[in-house]
Amino acid sequence: PAFALVYVLAGVGASGSAAALRCSGHGHGGTLAVAACHVLLSPRARHNVMGLELGAWSALVVQLAIATYPTMVISPRATALTNGVPLLVGFGAYFVLLSR
Repeated sequence: PAFALVYVLAGVGASGSAAALRCSGHGHGGTLAVAACHVLLSPRARHNVMGLELGAWSALVVQLAIATYPTMVISPRATALTNGVPLLVGFGAYFVLLSR
């Protein structure tokens, strides 16, 4: 349930920040937030991203690169918000909700 809440909050936050900047969102908000939270929960876990098995931090970087490309093409000024908000939600969720 906690990951679902993080996923939804980050998705809404990324969409809201894209709407505030009047640009399109990329739809990766929830994925980035859950990946960021999972990196802190299990830093040594292995992840499969498009057929490549990567460590947790490497997988987060790849997911961030995948999410960044569409926003850089459409609106570079929105990249920081549409990617930063989900990462903050994911890291914040770990420290506020899950690290107890």
